[in-house]
Amino acid sequence: MNIVKLNIKNYKSIKDSGEIIIDDRIMAFIGQNNAGKSAILDAIQCVFPSAKKTVLRSDFHKGTHDNIEITIWFNGVTDEYLEDKLFEDVIYRLVEKAKKLQDENAGETKVENAWKKVEETREQKLAEAKEIYQIVDSVMCVKLVVTNTDRIGTKYYIDADSVKEIKEADLKKVLPILKVIPAIRDPKNESTAGANSYLKELIAMLDDDMATNISIAGNETVSYRQLNEIIAEESAKRCQSISSSITEYYNEAIGVNDFEVIVSSDVNISKGTTYYTKILDKSTNIESDILSCGTGYQSMIILSILEAYVELAQKKTEYILIIEEPEVYLHPSLQRKMIDTLLMISANNQVIFSSHSPITVGKMEGNQIKLVKREAGEATISDITISEVIQELGIRADDILVNKGIIFVEGQDDKAVIECILNKIHSGSSDEINVLITGNCENLKFFANAELLINNRFNIPFLIIRDSDGMNVEQRKSELLTDIVKIGRNLSQEQIENIKESIFIAPKYSIEGYFINEMFLKNTGIDSALLGNMIKCYECQYNHFYSNAVTKADRQQIANWYQPKHLLENFEDKFKVTEDEAREKYKAMYEAKWKGFQKCISCDDNVEKFFEGRNELNKYTHKKKLSKEEYLVQLMENYSIDELKTSELRDLIAALETMCSIIYK
Repeated sequence: MNIVKLNIKNYKSIKDSGEIIIDDRIMAFIGQNNAGKSAILDAIQCVFPSAKKTVLRSDFHKGTHDNIEITIWFNGVTDEYLEDKLFEDVIYRLVEKAKKLQDENAGETKVENAWKKVEETREQKLAEAKEIYQIVDSVMCVKLVVTNTDRIGTKYYIDADSVKEIKEADLKKVLPILKVIPAIRDPKNESTAGANSYLKELIAMLDDDMATNISIAGNETVSYRQLNEIIAEESAKRCQSISSSITEYYNEAIGVNDFEVIVSSDVNISKGTTYYTKILDKSTNIESDILSCGTGYQSMIILSILEAYVELAQKKTEYILIIEEPEVYLHPSLQRKMIDTLLMISANNQVIFSSHSPITVGKMEGNQIKLVKREAGEATISDITISEVIQELGIRADDILVNKGIIFVEGQDDKAVIECILNKIHSGSSDEINVLITGNCENLKFFANAELLINNRFNIPFLIIRDSDGMNVEQRKSELLTDIVKIGRNLSQEQIENIKESIFIAPKYSIEGYFINEMFLKNTGIDSALLGNMIKCYECQYNHFYSNAVTKADRQQIANWYQPKHLLENFEDKFKVTEDEAREKYKAMYEAKWKGFQKCISCDDNVEKFFEGRNELNKYTHKKKLSKEEYLVQLMENYSIDELKTSELRDLIAALETMCSIIYK
């Protein structure tokens, strides 16, 4: 459940924001100091009763007596989400009862009725929930109205027209968990991670998502004291694990190995768990409250905790994480780590933040950024243009002038493969040609670098390598060329042609598509006959859908089920390597989708051989992913450049050879 739209009226510096479209993964609000960015983040918190963000009389815009109105639209309010939040325990008990009857052979009728009761109850509860929360097509609207009369009055509504009121207690039940990191961080409150502490919230977020090892044998009962001891022991183990992970990232961030972050706990079931966070200087053996060390260290601790969360989180708990200025007091290299970490977190949790940093927003797309400006005491929120953000925050290109050439690629897999090929063409060329990961073509970092190259009149050879993503190659190239030309200044036709010649669109959906070939996959050790069957079956479906991809929906179909990466990796990019249960569930959906393909139904070849081959391949790639190995490089590294040219990589190699011939002529 994520925020997708927001409207704010008469709150702090905001008279009327209009409807602000929010990206459901990650969103940044940028602007000058005191522009109104914090007002937006505060307004979101006001709608969440659990955030305990109260509206003060001074919060009314310019002292107006008009109501404050904050409206948030949420998506992802699915049947599964509602069941998990509102009545999971009811369904669980009915399911257990049905299973028990089934195990006891209580009779077909009784068992059928028990399972029927499960579905009837689920349908009834869902219908009740959708009525209470006015949910339509998995979308829900919540509106907070605050009056400014003799006393401040607060009401919640479940519609934008303020017709259907809802109780705060009911709202708490359904809203997602909100985690907030403010810009002003009080060391006095944070050193013990006490009540109302963002540090406590972050560590709790980490702790919540770690798998537990607590077990009680059989039906053995434990006393209150024994249960407290069990939980205290488990909490101590978890704190030790958390401490170890945060310490690793913290020492890496500051470039030494002299400190140890210590997270301990004091468990009292009746009062909850209190965390104590300290830092030990192992060179002096002095132990201090962690945030008495200054705000710079504090920001590094936040980064370390977030990195640890990415590593340790075992389930897809959906938080909404609100952060004011995540880059504050961080060195540029750590700012890059921060945005990388936030992007990883946003795969499972929505991240909304404010920022002044060109580095922090440099890896985001234009639709994930809003510009906040303030004039005559009123804040306005607007969409941005690429050039506007580059100018507003001073986003600069990477230091590319010291390189002999530059190649733009979309992701880490692309970078690893390209560098391997470059070194086969010309030994050591990957050290002299900057292979720059810029994400997709909407990414600000890509445009910042492209702008510098274009407006410096191509003094550096460069190549832009992009996946086709299911589009016609020429159409994809034309659209990209148009976007790039827009950022140039008075370009000649010759320059535009040079840009066009520097764009390489991979005819495959993505770079992984080149490796669905027996030449490469035989290096996985899988039986050649099984591989041949798997590749034949895959290409049958893939080619059908790729060749018929016309609309965006068609391309999304390929992205969801037929893109090469899903064959090779079994949705490693969709789920964490530790999320076996979720991956297997999705795998079952994948198999059902493939078996429903008309050609498969009528084909004489055995589609089960396809799944058998894919399963073997997925075991190989899963193992490589766990050990963080570049398996695509391993599949090709033993071939010479001439051998690689016999594969479908030949066109990509030709483009790279042309570039190298210019550089090393």
